[in-house]
Amino acid sequence: MARKVIEIYDPIDKWMGMSGDVFARMLRDADGSVVELRINSPGGDVGEGFSIANQIKKYSGKVVAVVEGYCASVATIIALACSEIHMHELSVWMMHRSSGGARGHSEDLTSAAKALEVIDQAAAQMYKNKSGASDEQVAQWLAVDTWMSPADALAAGLVDKVITDAPRSNKPTAWARTFQMMAASSIPADVRARVEQQDPPQPQAVATPQPAPLKRGNMAKNGTIRALLALGLSAFAQAGALAKASGDDDDKAVGAVLDGIDVAPLATAAGDVKQDAGELL
Repeated sequence: MARKVIEIYDPIDKWMGMSGDVFARMLRDADGSVVELRINSPGGDVGEGFSIANQIKKYSGKVVAVVEGYCASVATIIALACSEIHMHELSVWMMHRSSGGARGHSEDLTSAAKALEVIDQAAAQMYKNKSGASDEQVAQWLAVDTWMSPADALAAGLVDKVITDAPRSNKPTAWARTFQMMAASSIPADVRARVEQQDPPQPQAVATPQPAPLKRGNMAKNGTIRALLALGLSAFAQAGALAKASGDDDDKAVGAVLDGIDVAPLATAAGDVKQDAGELL
């Protein structure tokens, strides 16, 4: 089954970023396929983030989070809801307690503080479930803005894999190896210098033999065809002579005389030159 890519490259926000309803449409389009969730987000609205995390948990297929830049604040909760979390070497992880503001009576402020406590407890449980860390360790992480490198997050058990870029190959090319062999050989220095200044040889196309062009009007140069022509002319000459001797040299008489001539030699010659005549004509 094909892999579906969903990108969260914005704050988590109802109006100006990735919202729960937008994500829901994307996830429905995935239709059970494996989803690669690419994340580069500073976090944002807790309600929208929790909604996205819950949708991932309920999704019928596998979702793999791939951190490509920031995975901070509530974006980490979204990542933690995935089946696996992978971080690129050039990315960061940040977690902290929730924050917010309130105005009104003392009761209003107390209510807002309680809301933050509930959010913190839910988030702390997510970090604990993933990492297996103690309550004290999680509380220490969340007491401040805790930034982690991919290696730190992997060591803490918060992510499953660090994506490392494949090292570039230093293997010399075939042309470079040729020069290396030349340098170690006994080729005279002046010859080697001239060769090194040349561009690498380009593959040459193999020439395809072309047939000789056909020439019209050269039938007389072929001995067999000349024989055929001679026989034909001889037959007409005989017919003309006989018709004249009989005193009847019209076309009908000449044709009658031709009918009586043995044409076997002509047929044999025609068979011999059938191919040649076809090419020459």
